[in-house]
Amino acid sequence: MTSELRVTTLSNATGDGPATLTKQSAAKAWCAWDNDTNDINDSLNYSSFTDDGSANRTLTMTNSFGSTNICLASSVGAVAGNPSNRNHACTVESTSSTKSEFYDAANSQVDNDDFCGITVHGDLA
Repeated sequence: MTSELRVTTLSNATGDGPATLTKQSAAKAWCAWDNDTNDINDSLNYSSFTDDGSANRTLTMTNSFGSTNICLASSVGAVAGNPSNRNHACTVESTSSTKSEFYDAANSQVDNDDFCGITVHGDLA
């Protein structure tokens, strides 16, 4: 037998707040941007980024994490050429920012990647 669930609002048992995720986790921040144009295409909990030069970007979050013990996952690709010849190194700068650096297969910094992304898992402050 199939079921269908339609919900307008999901709240806690008392109806006065959001439902709590138990034994689950969701990304608390993510950002998709274009290094070529310096445009944020879409994001959750990221407000801006700074072009630090030489293929380095510092991304600033709207809401801070509780600590710098967070998990980052990243991706990068280019429209032209082989997208698998790219590396995206990302680090935690503070509880409210991350830094991204981009390299080609020869380990030279590149600044023309069209599809860049980062996802952050951890607990917000």
